[in-house]
Amino acid sequence: MAFLNPLLLLGTTAIAVPIIIHLMNRRKYQIVSWAAMKFLRASITRNRKRLRIEDLLLLLLRCMVILLIALAAARPALRSASAGAGFLGPRKVAAVLILDNSYSMSQTDGTTSRFDQSKKSLLAAMDTFPSGSTASLSLASDSVDALVPEPTVDLNLVRKAINDARMCDRASDLSPAIRSAIDVLNKQPLGASREIYLATDGQALAFKDLDGITRALDQVKADMRAHVVLAGGQPTQNLAVSEMRLGNEIPAVGRSLRFDVEVTNFGTTVAKNVPVTLAIDGRPPSDQAIIDTLDPLRSRTVTLYGRMDAQGYHAVTAALPADRLPADDTRTLVVHAVAKVSVLLVDGDPRDSARDAETFYLRHALVPVAAKDVADYFVKATVVSATDLANARFDDFDVVVLADVPELSAAQAESLSSYVRRGNGLLIFPGPRTNVEFYNNVLLKQWNLLPASLGEARGDADNDQKFIAFSPTDVSHPIVSIWKDPANGDISRAKFFRTYLLKPVENPPPATHPSAESATTAPSDALAAGATHTILRYTDGTPAMMERDVALGRVVLSASTAATEWNDLPVNAGLFVPLMQRTLGWLGAAADRNLNVTVGDELVVHPSPELLGQEAVVSRPPAAPGGTESRRVELADHVPTVTYAQTNWAGVYNVQLADKTLMFGVQRPVADSPEDSESNPAELSPAQLDKLAASADVVRPGASLAESVGRGGVGTELWFAAAVAALILAASETMLQQWFSKSK
Repeated sequence: MAFLNPLLLLGTTAIAVPIIIHLMNRRKYQIVSWAAMKFLRASITRNRKRLRIEDLLLLLLRCMVILLIALAAARPALRSASAGAGFLGPRKVAAVLILDNSYSMSQTDGTTSRFDQSKKSLLAAMDTFPSGSTASLSLASDSVDALVPEPTVDLNLVRKAINDARMCDRASDLSPAIRSAIDVLNKQPLGASREIYLATDGQALAFKDLDGITRALDQVKADMRAHVVLAGGQPTQNLAVSEMRLGNEIPAVGRSLRFDVEVTNFGTTVAKNVPVTLAIDGRPPSDQAIIDTLDPLRSRTVTLYGRMDAQGYHAVTAALPADRLPADDTRTLVVHAVAKVSVLLVDGDPRDSARDAETFYLRHALVPVAAKDVADYFVKATVVSATDLANARFDDFDVVVLADVPELSAAQAESLSSYVRRGNGLLIFPGPRTNVEFYNNVLLKQWNLLPASLGEARGDADNDQKFIAFSPTDVSHPIVSIWKDPANGDISRAKFFRTYLLKPVENPPPATHPSAESATTAPSDALAAGATHTILRYTDGTPAMMERDVALGRVVLSASTAATEWNDLPVNAGLFVPLMQRTLGWLGAAADRNLNVTVGDELVVHPSPELLGQEAVVSRPPAAPGGTESRRVELADHVPTVTYAQTNWAGVYNVQLADKTLMFGVQRPVADSPEDSESNPAELSPAQLDKLAASADVVRPGASLAESVGRGGVGTELWFAAAVAALILAASETMLQQWFSKSK
């Protein structure tokens, strides 16, 4: 099968030139009678047939010369390598090279990683390209990074890009890269052999859209070829730190903090006696646990403890012994340690007797120590009545708690809204004195603070025989996740006799402003709030506690009281104390909730307004390419902001501002199941490989890439043969013309 450049074939129309000249030479002559005319006429009559044949032969040769020159310029080529090989010359290649750089490619055979093997494969493929070929290069994970976007004749540039390429810590999905390659090649001229070279480890996860990949390749199979070059051999055993969480405690300086570390066995055999260590700021491990047995494709969570010695940011790393897939053997979490947490408890019903006050149990749950130890405890609780709230400054506290507060003044509501949006926490316990209209109309509709509206109060607080309880099965939220383990107690033992019906906010209502002054303190763009989430449900399925991120802050709303008027939760100390402590930790961490993000997510910093226009210096982890980069502090939605999106590598990132240095942790993605994890080395099954081989040339580990390319046929060009034939015909035409012009 031959390929031609249709635009250059327009040159074949030049065939008309010698024909036109031939026809023009057949003009009429003026008749002049003279004596010898009859002898000449007799000679012409005898030779007319021979002359006509000679003219037509010369005309044919001239047309063929022009036709062959036009064909040579159009660079015709045969698809088969065997047709016209050698003398005819190889056909040029327009190639798109795809290099899988997801973190599964870090798997080694003991000496060489699959990533390095794939680099060598692509370089070997380029060595087979004829002179004048072009190539581009893309890195593929779950995103496409075009290092050389369009095919270029500078193949040394492409080779350098391959050698300089680095792995990232993203997961893999090769479908977008293949579709992008097809789009690039569709723009290339038909005269070149259009080729896709994909170098990967054959991980099944990367081909999760195998049907879509083969369908896309089949649609262009007549115009381009694809080669899938597989690196490595049989998948090895692999253990990974698949997830790590702070136990939702307040990360106070000097306090022993709990970290839940999940380890997953991605191998096919049982792993035994697996050590898991915890280290802080690169120091020797502070704790270690041993997992006795771990079945294939199963996970186990161990609890490790660490202590922060100073206020500020700390890097906490969980680690396993190194194996042949080193990228997932560690996981680092950034923790912001605080010296203390200040809480303002606003009591809506202080009472004469302290024990009857709305905040009595709440204060003791937040500061659960003896009186002599209160001064040294890291939680500092201050109680004020609702009537004395005007004398308190919200900004002196990290968290504000409204306990059955009837309502706030307009100025207090506006101040509270600004306080939350600046990165602080708000906890609300409604009760019998709560003005429902104020909460729904002012805090929700006007200031967009609440995760739900307050419906009717239901139940009878005086009837202790009829109650509802927390659902023991809905404990996935980080605040209550410890009750997944029955050893931590039964969360359903508390009884609720009367509660408000919480109606979750599906779509946040547009915020309104009572005055122009309020718009300056809370711009409309900053009033947008995040989605609502249910922390706990009652056994009847209705929400018991809900939360919502509001700008930089966070709000938690309960459906019942913090005192014993409507429930007996406060007197269940083994339940109430950890629930309040963990809720306080969740609210206190609102401003730091973006300290740990997933690879590919943006790092976002909101510096003080004084730094607007200045530079922030971002330092990436040691494993990431490059050193530091600068970003300018600019306004985004009326807030000074620094964003950094080059987070393709897991580890610790430092953002240095003029007044401080922030630390961020970038984590590898957490999969919903082991089968969906990039750490899972499972490769394509034989059936899947056969399906892929029907649409592309699959070069298995150990096979020769050069032989595969040869079998498929890069193709041969016919332009040289056409040019040689044109030269021969031109010489023949010249000799015949000389021969025919001789006297006969």
